[in-house]
Order: sequence, then C-alpha cells, then structure tokens
Amino acid sequence: MIEGSTLGGDAACTRTTNLSNAGTILMRSINSSAWDAALLAGANTITNTGSIVVERGVGGTRVVTGNVVNNKNLVLGAGATVTHTGTFTQGAGGKTTINVDNLATFGRLNSSGALTLNGNLTIVTAPAYWPVVGNSFAILNGASRSGTFATTTGLTRVGETEQYVVTSLANGVMLDVS
Repeated sequence: MIEGSTLGGDAACTRTTNLSNAGTILMRSINSSAWDAALLAGANTITNTGSIVVERGVGGTRVVTGNVVNNKNLVLGAGATVTHTGTFTQGAGGKTTINVDNLATFGRLNSSGALTLNGNLTIVTAPAYWPVVGNSFAILNGASRSGTFATTTGLTRVGETEQYVVTSLANGVMLDVS
C-alpha cells in the first residue's frame, strides 16, 4: 500500500530493479489530506499480474515511473489521474477498469510513452450519473497508441439509451457518449 496521510505525509515505493506484482498495490491518500502516492521504478519495468488500484482519495498526485506491463487488473478510481513516465502495455489477459462519477470525475492515465493495448476495458459508471450524448472522456493519453482493447464491458446500462463508444486515437483512447 502506498498511502499518503497526515501522519506520514507523501508516500512512495521506489525500486532500482524491475518490479513484479502478483498481489495488490493500492495508491491513495487518507484522512483529509492532499498527500501524494508514487510508485517509482525509473527506467525499469513494472509487471502486474495482480492488481494495481489507484484511488483519488482526498487529494494529492498519483505518479508512476517505469514501463508498465499490465497482465491482470489496473483500476483507475473516479477522479484518479495517474501521471506516468514510461510505456504502458496491456497484454491479452489484462483488464483496465475506468470508474466514472461525472463529466469531470473519472479515472485516467496520462503517459509520456507509447500505449500498446489489448485485453479488456471495463467502464464502471456511478449509479447516480447518467451521461448524455456529446459527453467525452479522455481516459488514456500517451505519446502514441497501437492496438485496441479486444473486449469492452460496461458500455451501456439497463434502461439507458445512451452508450459509451470507445474511440481509438493516434495517441490515446476516448470514451464518447452517443
């Protein structure tokens, strides 16, 4: 757990070698603090075969350095923006979950490197939020993008006429409501 708090201040996990995660890495801040949470691997690779969960908490930044290979679960909580330095690759068995609370509060990954996509994209929309046609969400941003998500879930809800459409761009992925 990488948890910034009023007791401990900013929190960081720093690696000087590759990191292989088969458990759960939770990045958040607690209390009523605006503390940062960082996973710092430099130019090394972070291979995820477990879960990386990033929560907005009550503030602070969420920073990841290193080339990330997601082969299991990456969860970006509503309002959590990950500033990532490195490349992001999602394998065939990987799943990225984006939580959406409203037009301004949704999970996103802003990467300095290339995005290589595969696997599953899951959208979780807050029960009280009903997106409207024309809404757009920039969920993944990078220097470039190759590949697409093989499957998507959560694009519509029962009783909803609007749906999310996944739009692949040269440098990222948008969710558009149509």
